[in-house]
Amino acid sequence: MIPIWFDLDDDTFVFTAGETTVKVRNMRRDPRVSLCIDDEEPPFHFVLVDGTAEMTADDPDLLYWATRLGGRYMGAELAESYGRRNAVPSELLVRVTPEKIVARKNIADLSNRTLGSDSRVAGGSPRGLRSVDDPTLNWRWSA
Repeated sequence: MIPIWFDLDDDTFVFTAGETTVKVRNMRRDPRVSLCIDDEEPPFHFVLVDGTAEMTADDPDLLYWATRLGGRYMGAELAESYGRRNAVPSELLVRVTPEKIVARKNIADLSNRTLGSDSRVAGGSPRGLRSVDDPTLNWRWSA
């Protein structure tokens, strides 16, 4: 497991990866991937995503996504500089199509009789996980 900067493009997870990294070698060998997105603040939540990765070199959208990711993780004022730094010829654009999503919220909430009892298994779409109006999850994921 290694940390990545990711964002959503509709129902697809998007991130960048260096062409010569172990991560890319592994995805070339087997495009099935798992992503774990966690909230490190109590009462703790997480989302596990199993899906298939598609990698593209020389993608015309690489600068757009590298800039968007830079802004998401480093702030709008640094987005362009991180975009230019990360949108280089040796960087690949990776899109992960979810096939299974498991989410759990309020893992450490002591008001639950059973810790972590509030869980949800979704199909292949992260869209439902972004809605605070969803009574079975009631948690907004920061997309």
